[in-house]
Amino acid sequence: MFIRLSLPTQTLIAELIGEARYLESSRKLGMQGGSFSKKSVKGTYQYYFKYYAFSGKRRECYIGSDSDSTHLFIKKHKEGAKHFLEEKKRVRELTKMVIAGGVIVFDRSTYSIIEALGNQGVFRSGGVLIGTQAFIAICNLLAINPTGTGMKTHDIDIVKEKRITVAAGDTPISVVDTLTALNMGFTPIPPFNHKEQPTSYRSKTGISIDFMVPMTGKHKVGVVKIPTFGVHAQPLRYLDFLIEETIDAPVSSNSKTVLVVVPDPSRFAFHKLIVASKRPVIDTVKIAKDVAQAAVLFEFLLTERPDDLEATFQSLKDRGKNWVKNFAKGLNKMHRKNPKIAKTINDKFLG
Repeated sequence: MFIRLSLPTQTLIAELIGEARYLESSRKLGMQGGSFSKKSVKGTYQYYFKYYAFSGKRRECYIGSDSDSTHLFIKKHKEGAKHFLEEKKRVRELTKMVIAGGVIVFDRSTYSIIEALGNQGVFRSGGVLIGTQAFIAICNLLAINPTGTGMKTHDIDIVKEKRITVAAGDTPISVVDTLTALNMGFTPIPPFNHKEQPTSYRSKTGISIDFMVPMTGKHKVGVVKIPTFGVHAQPLRYLDFLIEETIDAPVSSNSKTVLVVVPDPSRFAFHKLIVASKRPVIDTVKIAKDVAQAAVLFEFLLTERPDDLEATFQSLKDRGKNWVKNFAKGLNKMHRKNPKIAKTINDKFLG
């Protein structure tokens, strides 16, 4: 159900992830393009930095007075900018190489949205990409290319991890402003309950972005505000299990790559079967996609990382009998399309 990419491509993917991660850590100093200027104020020079914000507006911020510390900051910024550009060039080169090696390429529109959200800090601030887009990123991470598995979707699903908050001094992220600046015509999708705030946004071309948070405990009616992102989110069951463990994964398009945060592959696989067991019969297409994606990951992980699956199943069992029961129901759905892999999973975990 999948093609393993060549060993050289696997090595390049690991190098790309390392370079992209290093580039991400280097964003603080030198990533913001712009120019320094100085003004004479009451007989002394004051330094400013002029740049264009993501919205396209020209901004100016005060740097400091004419002092050694200000000069040192300017020097380091210029050095950082040069180094940042060199790192970006290396990431572009590696991206072209891994794409030639067979990694899955995101379409330009979807990539530009994910990149913009990443650049604004959504994934650094507790956002986790889930759904089919996460499945594609996970496959790239594992250096596999699924065959016969539906991967086309116009949905971008993001879960906010509640435990991560904005650090003191950080500026909350305005997701709406970020989407507006893309000039893709994003508008909020009216919720069924007109008294609630929207949790989804759709572009003119039909790309949807949905925001969610884990639902735990007794059922609660209503959406939840995410102050960190400036949006509201829909609480959903089983998401706490899905994002309890996460990992960085690459999203690539043409010559560009950005790292996103996705669920651990083994948790993604188990979660897909649990979700498939809970969907209504009318969602036959979504059920089939859930099962197909789970089958790909189980087939790979049973051979390459069986310990991960065992640890995840133990975590699932610790949550109660209903979790195991729902997993078994989802596995029954897999038997119809992938009986061989389903039997292997059943024998290993359900006996």
